[in-house]
Amino acid sequence: SLRTLYSIGLCQFALVDYPGALDSIERYLREGGRRVPADLRRRARAMVQQMRRDMAHLAIVVSEEGAAIRVDGEPVGTSPLAEAVDLGPGPHVVEASLEGFVAGRAEVTLEPGGRQEVTVTLEASAPGAAARPTVELRPIDRATVRLITVRGARIESRVGPRTGRAREIVVPDVAHGSGVAVSAEGMVVTARHVIEGADAIAVLFPGESAAYPARVTVQHPERDVAVLRVAHAPRYFVPLPAEVPRLVASQRVSVSGYPLDVAERHPAATSGEIARALGDGRIQLSMSLNPGNSGGPVIDNEGQIIGIVSQRGDPSQGVMGMVMIEPISAV
Repeated sequence: SLRTLYSIGLCQFALVDYPGALDSIERYLREGGRRVPADLRRRARAMVQQMRRDMAHLAIVVSEEGAAIRVDGEPVGTSPLAEAVDLGPGPHVVEASLEGFVAGRAEVTLEPGGRQEVTVTLEASAPGAAARPTVELRPIDRATVRLITVRGARIESRVGPRTGRAREIVVPDVAHGSGVAVSAEGMVVTARHVIEGADAIAVLFPGESAAYPARVTVQHPERDVAVLRVAHAPRYFVPLPAEVPRLVASQRVSVSGYPLDVAERHPAATSGEIARALGDGRIQLSMSLNPGNSGGPVIDNEGQIIGIVSQRGDPSQGVMGMVMIEPISAV
C-alpha cells in the first residue's frame, strides 16, 4: 500500500539507507500520483533531492579475487566489483571473506556526496591459527528485534558548508527500542511507549540491515505492552509460555535488547535478578540497562519469556541498577 511504502521509506531514510529509501519514496510518489497529500509530497520530494545530492559512493578493492564482500552485513558481490557501491553518508563496515584466507574487515566514514576507495587485505590462513572469537546467540537473542520508530519529519533550511547556499533538508524524529518475535506469522511483543504516537514503525531482525514495516495490532489500555505484526516472517521466534512462569525473589533473569548504537546488528544480553513485585503490577529487577533496551524480552534460566522491559532507572536522578518490567501475564 502507499502508506506502507511511505512508512518503510521514512524508516530507511532515518537509518541512512539511502539506496533503499530512494527506491521506496520514488515508488510512493510515482504510484501515489495526485493521491499523495500536498504536505507529504513536498516532504517526499525534499527527501529525494537530499538523498540524490548526498548519496556517497564507495569503491571497494580486495587483495584477492573471488572474495565475498559485505557492507554493513549485507552482500554486495564478489571481488573485483565492477563499480562503486552507493551508500548513505556516515560510518560503514566492509567485510571480505574467501576460503583459505583470514576474513578481512575495514571501517570507513563517507562524506555526503563524496566518493572514496577502501582496500581490504586478505591474508592466507596459517595452519593451526586461532579463529576469531565468536559469541553464539541464544534462541531468545535470535528472536529479539530492533524497532525503529519515526514520529514525524520536519523540513529545515540550512546553508551548505561548501557551496554557501541555502538548501532544504528533511530531519526525521527517530527513536529506537527492542521487541521479541513470538510467532511464525510475524507477531512481535514490545513496550507500548516504544511505538506510541509513531507515524512509521520498522523492524530489523538480528544480523540483518533490511527494515520491514510493522503495524500495531494491540495496545494495552493500561499496561506498557503492545503487539505488532511485521510484514515479514521471522526465521526465529520464541512463543509465549502457555502458563505464567513462577517468579521468586533473587531469581536470576536475563534481558536481550539493542542498547545505544543504532548501527549494531546483534542484540546484547544483560543479567540481573528479581527484586520484588510492585503495587502497580510490574516487577522490579536489580540490573542496569542502557537506552534502547525498552520493549526487550526478559527470560528465566529455562529460556521462558517472563516479561517485557518497561522502564529503567535514570542515572541523572540518582537512580541506578533498577529496571521495571511488565510481567508476561499482561500480554
